[in-house]
Amino acid sequence: MKTGTGRRTINLDEHTVAVLRAWRKASRVERMLVGPAFVDHELVFPRPDGTPTHPEAFSQTFDRAVARLGLPVISLHDLRHTHATLLLRAGVPVKVVSERLGHANPAGDEPALVPAP
Repeated sequence: MKTGTGRRTINLDEHTVAVLRAWRKASRVERMLVGPAFVDHELVFPRPDGTPTHPEAFSQTFDRAVARLGLPVISLHDLRHTHATLLLRAGVPVKVVSERLGHANPAGDEPALVPAP
């Protein structure tokens, strides 16, 4: 179960916002084609009928794409760690990184967020 920090607002660059707006517009067209069978769960990336994608199916799709592209093996959770590391290296304050990851405090559930002394 998600905690109160499970949903949060994050800042996005203009390009990402534009891509998401275009995706939403295309999704509305697809939704109309499905018609009443579409179940709206207010998801950004639902299955064609509007229902959520099972997390394991999403992970498997990601893993296959990584393998197909010949990239080093990396999990989705590894991407979360990489994101946090890049933010910290860019000088983003630990508190901001912690909030972005949804931690209640800077130590969070991933001690690596606390910079070494």
